[in-house]
Amino acid sequence: MRGEGHAFRLGALVAGLAVVGAMQGVSGERPGGAHVRVVFPADRCVLESGKIDLLCVMPEAKPGKALRPALRVDRKARKWEPYEAPVLLSRLQLTEGQHDIVVGPSKLPVYVHGKAETPEEFRAWPVLRAHPGKDEGWRDCEACHAVTKQGGRTKLGDPREPAACLGCHTPQAFEAVHFHPLPPLTACHLCHAVHGSSSASLLRAPVKELCQRCHD
Repeated sequence: MRGEGHAFRLGALVAGLAVVGAMQGVSGERPGGAHVRVVFPADRCVLESGKIDLLCVMPEAKPGKALRPALRVDRKARKWEPYEAPVLLSRLQLTEGQHDIVVGPSKLPVYVHGKAETPEEFRAWPVLRAHPGKDEGWRDCEACHAVTKQGGRTKLGDPREPAACLGCHTPQAFEAVHFHPLPPLTACHLCHAVHGSSSASLLRAPVKELCQRCHD
């Protein structure tokens, strides 16, 4: 009897693994997956618009080999856009109100601000401003990044700094605001959260702290 019970449990385990393997082979996704870092939006924030790019990266993922984590919004499965690892991108259209974005095992609550007054329970959450502005909606990555497309997938390269930034912010406007010549400060992402932030001017840290990184 003991041997029969052991065989039954082993058979059930093998069958279960076969089902999981089949699901992964179809979807290319799994509940856990590699470590994922969410770039945008932030955890527990108020969004100015519900039309957003959910942007994540898998730092340890290798192109073409990584299984993407499962994505759900309010318990409904959503799809990732066909981007090459380590980038994960999903274009979401969220209605006004609270939403739970779940990436693998991580839950990301957000609140979308609308015409109605934000409920008191969410007023302590920081307002997250997307870059470009809230009326831009989904954004074309090619506007700021070097991009290559192959086999129906998009590979995202380095940001085209400062050329991409200077398409909207002229050198004259930059120097007037920063009180600094442009040439030494061409890596804009070192000081600014270029996808969005709750900080003024999308700064990664207070101005004094940022300046002290190069100046005594």
